[in-house]
Amino acid sequence: MPAPVSTRFLKFIAALRGEGFVIGPREASDALSLIAHNEPELSAVRARLKVLLSMNRDQWDRFDGLFDAHWFPKPEPRPVSEWEAAASIIAMSSPSIAGQTQLDEAGAVQEESGRQVQASGEIEQSSASTAEALTRIDLADIADPHELAEAERIALKLAKAMRLRISRRLRAARRGPRLDLRRVIRASLARGGEPTDLYFKKRPRRQAPLVVLLDVSGSMNAFVRVFVQFARGLAGQRIDAEVHLMHTRLVDATAALSEREPERAMARLAKISTGIGGGTRLGACLCDFNRARRRSGKLKRAAVIVFSDGYDSGPEEVFAREFELLAQRAKKLIWLNPLSGRAGYRPTTLAMHAALPHIDHFAPANTLASLAALEVELGRL
Repeated sequence: MPAPVSTRFLKFIAALRGEGFVIGPREASDALSLIAHNEPELSAVRARLKVLLSMNRDQWDRFDGLFDAHWFPKPEPRPVSEWEAAASIIAMSSPSIAGQTQLDEAGAVQEESGRQVQASGEIEQSSASTAEALTRIDLADIADPHELAEAERIALKLAKAMRLRISRRLRAARRGPRLDLRRVIRASLARGGEPTDLYFKKRPRRQAPLVVLLDVSGSMNAFVRVFVQFARGLAGQRIDAEVHLMHTRLVDATAALSEREPERAMARLAKISTGIGGGTRLGACLCDFNRARRRSGKLKRAAVIVFSDGYDSGPEEVFAREFELLAQRAKKLIWLNPLSGRAGYRPTTLAMHAALPHIDHFAPANTLASLAALEVELGRL
């Protein structure tokens, strides 16, 4: 495949991912192999890629439009104002009455309209560029209150979209209502394209419970506001999700963050958040959490996400004991550390040294982009 075509094809794959298509390296490689050895007709390329890359009915219905938009972009017509259209009609129907003055005015309005459209486009492009830049900035470096509010909004929207995509994701199954077209096509490549083996997929009966443990001590002040909104978006109104705040004591914030109205959610959170921004006793908080679930089997299916930098002022042995107990009970233990995304970071705290052997997934959380990467791990539950 020529280099320009290959590059543009990879951009097409990236565009599909941005539209919610779940395309991994293996699927991208299979798609490239379908068209790498020859130059089939465009209709055949479209059909093959549609079968391989569409995961559900919604993606199947949208694929053709996305394909055409990427490979055959159409220039957008400039919108025409009502005054401009009226002036054009007057000039065409009654040129003797309209006169040269009206034509000059119509031309001036047309020029002004064009400048307004261009300015509007520049504003929208600037807003998109600002949002994109915020996803890569270290959250601790955001000092502007407006940028911080925008980061909170993006974090909430990001988590809600993540939760929705995960809830709709289908799983491989021995029997199911839908064919797993990807696996069928992949298996058929080894048999000359004959789909002799059928694979199925279905939606799981229920999602894995989700538990968020959010460190809100003083050392986490720069990240707490964004993390709270992200946790609120992940939990939402799910009956099997919990959010707990950890500082000198454990606070259950599930009910507060499940409020639909953000003002009410923040108001309820403010009433129970005494102690936020102070010290931290992670071991004592984990002890309270484990004690409350001593006889509960819910954690066996749950994903536990810890947002913390690992600083603990309590006894090391308490934290080590309680975290090991938590790891034994949870199905998956994820630790997101906002400091680990910085160059030269090393887990030097005693709590992190005790936790690392029991963590299933350890990742940074200092940018919005790093928070978005959490979807891959949650999708594997």
